[in-house]
Amino acid sequence: MQVTINRDGQQMGPYTVEQINEYLTKGSLLPTDYGWHEGLPDWVPLTKISGVGSAASPPPFKPKPLESANVPSTQSSTVDTAKEMLIHEDQANLKIGMGRGGHLRLTTSKLIFTPHSLNTTTDVTEIQLSDISHFEKEWTKLLGIIPMVPNILAIYTHGGEKFRFQVLKRDLWITLLEKKENCVHCGSLLARAGALVCPACGRDQCDTTSVL
Repeated sequence: MQVTINRDGQQMGPYTVEQINEYLTKGSLLPTDYGWHEGLPDWVPLTKISGVGSAASPPPFKPKPLESANVPSTQSSTVDTAKEMLIHEDQANLKIGMGRGGHLRLTTSKLIFTPHSLNTTTDVTEIQLSDISHFEKEWTKLLGIIPMVPNILAIYTHGGEKFRFQVLKRDLWITLLEKKENCVHCGSLLARAGALVCPACGRDQCDTTSVL
């Protein structure tokens, strides 16, 4: 049986009853739409057509399995909690051009800056702690000349990159970045205190020996 559909004067089809049931399930057709097939004297609601509606109930809801717990963000990056731990996080600005407001996180292996969604550029910036050569204290300057607030943490990498973050509690960030430990197995310096795996020997750290 072929059924022609009428929605607000616009005709569609014809469709089989099986197709109509499928479209009703998907929401492409509505129970309030009208249908007609040979033998009917006039248009009737779809649910009045024999066979229509038997498969029109929505499928059972199947929730998606939860993904591994990552630090939530509007961006894609972030912390794989199976391999690293979050050490500290706070609001920050990445001073590039006009600057970007966002959130700065320190984990056992990297710094992650996630811009707010209102920024024109929302790319996530990640800096591996093993790539950091040194960091310095700088000032926020009026018109780029007059020192105003001593709240800039400038981070330099071995590759010659420089990242300037405007942060609260700058000394706390520096203390956490400076804190490192030795591998309990091979003695190598870990990239971060509390690192779960030594990058030198690849062995798990169940505890630590000395804090430098």
